[in-house]
Amino acid sequence: MASKLLSDLQAEIKKNSEDLAPIIEGLEDFHRLNISQESQDIVVSRLKSARERLEKMKIAADALAALDQHGYPEFEVAEVSQTIMDDLTNQQTTITAALGKFSPREEAATATIVSGTPVNQD
Repeated sequence: MASKLLSDLQAEIKKNSEDLAPIIEGLEDFHRLNISQESQDIVVSRLKSARERLEKMKIAADALAALDQHGYPEFEVAEVSQTIMDDLTNQQTTITAALGKFSPREEAATATIVSGTPVNQD
């Protein structure tokens, strides 16, 4: 079952991509006109930005579609043979045993700096 958040995000990206298309077309129209260099510079800058955004939205939409095809957000349990399950369980046991031989070092959460008398370093 597809995630509602994933579906909503896909719809939002699609809508915003559609909204961006006429803006890009208008900027392209401005770019073809005989306008001042200063105007041309800002139009080119905004056109580049809009095209980059549209490309990023396409990449995001493709990635979201791929997640959807892979059953996101579910990640099903894999059925394995008893031999594989025993091997994995044994590894879990040894990792847990090794982990028990570590403990976190206490670290200062805060520090107070107190200034003293300056010392001549000559």
